[in-house]
Amino acid sequence: MVAVPLEYLRGLGIDVWVPKQTVGNTVESRAVPVGGEPKIQALGNEATPLSSGSKEGPRFTIRGFRLERVLGLVAEDAFSDMSLILDIARAINGFKSVEADEFVFVWPQVEGSETSWDDAINAFNAFCRLQIGPEDVVLAVGRGLVRLMARENLSKEQVIALDGAPRDGTAKYELWQQIRVLVR
Repeated sequence: MVAVPLEYLRGLGIDVWVPKQTVGNTVESRAVPVGGEPKIQALGNEATPLSSGSKEGPRFTIRGFRLERVLGLVAEDAFSDMSLILDIARAINGFKSVEADEFVFVWPQVEGSETSWDDAINAFNAFCRLQIGPEDVVLAVGRGLVRLMARENLSKEQVIALDGAPRDGTAKYELWQQIRVLVR
């Protein structure tokens, strides 16, 4: 394989988020290689997805991670894309080699308790207020996750909300444009 300078690729409008290491590939990279699989493992489906159609009350699990100034919040429908979501968070963080700190938010907190959506939203927002600093970027991925978050204390530039991990070139390009503003 012939090595292509990064400046040439950038001139064509191609950005590489994570370098792919192959045999004989010694291309210079400004990004830190990501080794192995992400530490976050798939969980069983302990709760129902974010929906208000359930008669039992709200039940959901939000997986999250902290990567320096990036707080990732991932709804159950996006758990399978965790590796890509971590790569996006690394891009937002400027490709610094840092281990992600993980956490899980499960609602209801006490199994079998009677709760409402207002209770769930208030509890989740209280949890988020403790996690989000003034300079942090929130990466929220999953359908319905944004409706749980109170955004009154967050600027528009602080939140990147996605219904799911980007799949096509257009969605990835639009996301990259948002990230470039944050990384400067």
